[in-house]
Amino acid sequence: MVYQSANTTLYKLRAFMYGYYFFILFLCFCIAPGCALQKSPSNDQLVAEAQAFMEGYAQDLRTRDGTAVAARYNRSGHYMLGAGHKLFISYDSLRVEYEERWQGPDSFEWQDLSYEPISSNAIMVLGKFIWGNDNFEEPGLFSYSGLLVRQDGELRIRVEDYSSDPMSMKEFICESDSTAG
Repeated sequence: MVYQSANTTLYKLRAFMYGYYFFILFLCFCIAPGCALQKSPSNDQLVAEAQAFMEGYAQDLRTRDGTAVAARYNRSGHYMLGAGHKLFISYDSLRVEYEERWQGPDSFEWQDLSYEPISSNAIMVLGKFIWGNDNFEEPGLFSYSGLLVRQDGELRIRVEDYSSDPMSMKEFICESDSTAG
């Protein structure tokens, strides 16, 4: 029984990693056209706008302002990716979730953000973040990728992925599997 549980855990980790690698390849193909863009004042302006967006996003998360966080998403909905999943979430359902049920972090910090303009109205944001929760001893470290697209004159989140390192979750996963049987 333990052997089967270990195989299940390894399968989950392997499936997660394959999904993550395919997502990175997908991003590379999406970013490639943006890499050909010459550095120009409009690109610099877009990067500055995206930097301000991400700073405001972090502040909204830290203050647990669900209404402000929801307002940062595309009104046509957005795609959430990660851990082998792809999910489209409508703006209305996202807004209800953030305004009525969401509880934000106890602390939040972006790390090592990179900005890759794709067009004059779209930019990829890649990096990491630390999500602190007083219920856990250590804050969580996550990778982050987001596609910001201009809508009604403002950048909004159209695609978002955040994932933790599966190896850092190894003890939790193995402990969960051993208590299940």
